[in-house]
Amino acid sequence: MLKHKTMKRILLILFCSFTLATAFGKDVQITVATDGSGDYKTVQEAINAVADFQHSITRIIIRNGIYKEKLMLPASKQNVKLLGESAAKTILTYDDYASKKNSEGKEPGTSGSSSFFIYGNGFSAENITFENSSGPVGQAVALWVAGDQCTFINCRMLGFQDTLYTYGPGSRQYFKNCYIEGTVDFIFGSATAVFDGCEIFCKKGGYITAASTPATEKYGYVFKNCKITGNAAANTFYLGRPWRPDAKVVFIKSGMGNMIRPEGWSNWGKESNEKTAYYAEYRNKGAGANTGQRVSWSHQLTDAELSDYSLAAIFRGWKPGTISTAQATDPVAENMLIYQRSIGGWPKAVNNIPVDYKSMLSSADKLAIRADSLHDDATIDNAATTREIRHLVQAYKGTRNQKYLAAAEKGIDYLLRAQYANGGWPQYYPKKDFYRHQITYNDNAMINVLNIMQDIAEGANNFDVVKAKYYKAAASAVEKGTDCILKTQIVVKGRLTAWCAQYDEKTLSPEKARAFELASISGGESVNIVEFLMRFKNPSPEIKKAVNAAVKWFEEVKIEGYEFVFVDDPSKPKGKDRVFRKNPSSVIWARFYDIQTNEPFFTGRDSQPKKTVAEIGAERSAGYAWYGTWPAKLLNKEYPEWLKKNP
Repeated sequence: MLKHKTMKRILLILFCSFTLATAFGKDVQITVATDGSGDYKTVQEAINAVADFQHSITRIIIRNGIYKEKLMLPASKQNVKLLGESAAKTILTYDDYASKKNSEGKEPGTSGSSSFFIYGNGFSAENITFENSSGPVGQAVALWVAGDQCTFINCRMLGFQDTLYTYGPGSRQYFKNCYIEGTVDFIFGSATAVFDGCEIFCKKGGYITAASTPATEKYGYVFKNCKITGNAAANTFYLGRPWRPDAKVVFIKSGMGNMIRPEGWSNWGKESNEKTAYYAEYRNKGAGANTGQRVSWSHQLTDAELSDYSLAAIFRGWKPGTISTAQATDPVAENMLIYQRSIGGWPKAVNNIPVDYKSMLSSADKLAIRADSLHDDATIDNAATTREIRHLVQAYKGTRNQKYLAAAEKGIDYLLRAQYANGGWPQYYPKKDFYRHQITYNDNAMINVLNIMQDIAEGANNFDVVKAKYYKAAASAVEKGTDCILKTQIVVKGRLTAWCAQYDEKTLSPEKARAFELASISGGESVNIVEFLMRFKNPSPEIKKAVNAAVKWFEEVKIEGYEFVFVDDPSKPKGKDRVFRKNPSSVIWARFYDIQTNEPFFTGRDSQPKKTVAEIGAERSAGYAWYGTWPAKLLNKEYPEWLKKNP
């Protein structure tokens, strides 16, 4: 078996080497047409067909048509050029917006609302319309650009608020003869971008730019020979406001309509921004270009200063339209590198603020986070550390950026060190205060780790890229972890049931964690434990016994004919309450069951078990998942399929 895996990895390496070698070949052309007359009918299919890590140009010709697709160009797709048949009739569109809920009730946020995500370096587009068609519904991005050395010529960006998101910190983006429209902050982000001969169309009233230029970058947005037009009323638009303190925006020899306010610039309600933001103009024309009433903290460039705004200077030597050989990066992975603790793991929050890898970090933020790298708050709680490792190995495969693989392997080393000799994992390591030293299944902490270890051992789910030394170590960790799982399955009156959310790391007895998380049998965490045990292709008799017993327990404790739902209740602190009520078609399970009686119980911060949710007070009753449908998929689909293979 080991020989087979080794050969498989060797073949993969040879294939990757061949792919990289051929990446320097001739340019490739692909055609997309909605009527089927091209190579593909959809743009995403064409993008997917592009070879990874190309150092030659792949041209994707897009025939006239409306292509309603939520598009993504990965970091591995470099030097891709989209060529539309005509800018007005080649339309790439989608209609997500920041507050639009998906099937799970989650909102995508501003970044997630984009119609097209561009991660690949060297991307260019000509004669294309990029549109967010959701209308005036708040933040709704048409185009999100993180790649470096990206060029847009004769393109249109259509939307309202947040139309164009120049996301990539340090990335260089060039817009030539483009049309960009919007209302509020419709050109925003941290990239260095030049707008050359573009029409900036102002709708209603608002702000043209919301730059978040890093303090380390000399240039933010530079508008040259542009026209600011629109249907907005007179004196209703600012040229910009600083999304981050060091925003930099310059308008040079551009026409400005009368919608531009006399003061020109906004400090976004913070006087401190006036000392850090750099807003400047040079010889603009039109009704909105009069600088007599501009805010005192803005600047008028001198002829000498103008010489600093050549394309060569702004773009640090990059010439738009040339092939990119820049190292591909992943913005989320870059932020993960910053947050990684020196011990190898990651925190779930910093200063009680949950870590958000999609947020923009200022230079000061980065310095502060890195300076805190010795903090002992690394954890596997709430998917911390396991989430980062998974993303980093995926980012490495997509970019071949060695930094990401090194960080992922450092994280794996951390997980291996954190495992107890008996196979369990603590919630935190090396921190051991409160309940953090307990073996923790809560929120699937230990199972998330074991799934990574099993993936490494199998070379699955992108983990075929890690060093060979980890295969044996991961397999050993899985063996010990599985033994811990089997030893911690709760026995009641001689019968195996399921698992508690946390255990004493020495005695392996069920333990209390937070005040409202008493020792119990868990109707939630036990599901993921069973699903992990079902991963084994040739399960031992002990594993089969554990799985069958847990499934039998789930069947015995299910609650039929009731649901647990949110309802409006103005008398409650947040205007909502969660109630347990009849529903003939519903089947649910409790989060906690009494170990001896199998009866559901509920606990407030006084740690006193109650028989109903209503007895514990609104703060806890509405703020915790006391009931759920966690085992439903396991019982209805996964277990029957497993049972056929493992009778």
